[in-house]
Amino acid sequence: MPLKYGGLFFEDDAVQIVLRDARHLEDLHGHDMHEAGLSHEASVLKGHAVRLKFLNATPTVAKGLKPTEFYHNYFLGNDSSTWRGEVRPARKLTYDGLYDNSILAFGQTGSHVKYQWHLSDPSVIDEIAWMYEGATKSEINPEGALIVHTSIGTFLESAPVGWGWKDGERVDFGMWYSQEHGVFRFKTEAIARTLDSLVLDPQLIFTSFSGSLTDNWGFSATYDDQGRLYGAGVAFATGYVASTGAFQTTYNDPP
Repeated sequence: MPLKYGGLFFEDDAVQIVLRDARHLEDLHGHDMHEAGLSHEASVLKGHAVRLKFLNATPTVAKGLKPTEFYHNYFLGNDSSTWRGEVRPARKLTYDGLYDNSILAFGQTGSHVKYQWHLSDPSVIDEIAWMYEGATKSEINPEGALIVHTSIGTFLESAPVGWGWKDGERVDFGMWYSQEHGVFRFKTEAIARTLDSLVLDPQLIFTSFSGSLTDNWGFSATYDDQGRLYGAGVAFATGYVASTGAFQTTYNDPP
């Protein structure tokens, strides 16, 4: 799931959040520098990877829903057997069964990544637990939001909202985060335990890291006497990072 300065990668029992230093990239990759024909010396690009790890969960492959009208083609490397064409991104991803009687759904709106837990058994609340592997610090602020600190900035999970149904009627209830030794859980008002089903509704907010999947500029285009078209440019995108914590990559201008 793309962010302009990072991305989310969905694992079997975790979501890896890879973030880039937005201010540095804006300066380094500014359109005005390239359009003016100016270049940068080799520069270290800072990043940070955090894994939102679900504890004691059943490993589950996320399923893509609501495919887009457009698609991507991937021609990476020289082995054509690994190339993929007409891959349609999904607007929504779901985990069915990370915990018994639960569905976890992810979607994106602007700089916000919306996710919801749908529980057909209220007692599952006690099983849901998670931590932020690789974060420099994670805490609950006075407003009830969950703040995750990294070496290049922060993101947050807004204070959660909860509701459910009893005999076909919607019932709202209060809920909040709790933390113990770096492990986070949901806490709710007692009425939530009496309902037939529940929705737990927090939101990940990446205001400083939002936008499109890649940033790219075209520098040149031409054709040959066989009618082939050629384009030259530079593109920036975030890939999966094998480990959590701070990391660095190096950018060099093309020759």
